[in-house]
Amino acid sequence: MTNPSVSTAPPSGQTGIGESPGENPDRQPLRVAFVHAPDPVYSDTQNYGTKFMPVWAYTLAAHVPDDGRYRMALYDTRFDPVSSIG
Repeated sequence: MTNPSVSTAPPSGQTGIGESPGENPDRQPLRVAFVHAPDPVYSDTQNYGTKFMPVWAYTLAAHVPDDGRYRMALYDTRFDPVSSIG
């Protein structure tokens, strides 16, 4: 049995810092999914049926570097089927 290890260091030969998939074609962007899944009863009765955009997801996404290392997607279960997440 081997002991698993976790390392944040990039594979040898890659610095990882500042590299985007465009600069290094072997690297794939990390996928980040924001899933907005409000309680349907609460959102219909407390908001009088108004569908507000998930501002929390836009706020978090604003803090993710926009240098090509991340591919972000927003899924809203009020409009997107759960099977499309992933």
